[in-house]
Amino acid sequence: MRAADLLTILTNPPQNKEYQGIFLLINNQKQPVTKIEVTPKNELVLHFNQRKNRLTMKEILVELMMNREKNIYYQLDAEIMPLYGIKETGTELMI
Repeated sequence: MRAADLLTILTNPPQNKEYQGIFLLINNQKQPVTKIEVTPKNELVLHFNQRKNRLTMKEILVELMMNREKNIYYQLDAEIMPLYGIKETGTELMI
């Protein structure tokens, strides 16, 4: 998934409701996006950590707009995995 695709989903929700955040679901625990990083390979990586402050939707949107042509990945433990899709759960998006 490219950043432009996720940006389109976030700005045009199908239910006309504003999303409250993007989360990674691990062992029935929601972990929010806490950092977005651009790697030397020009990839956009989402970092999730339950102990840190989550990014606001405005911060996420700004990062996606600035890097709209980059592919999105997410970090799970020490492994970086490609993001293929997301699931809508109410006003939250789950990876």
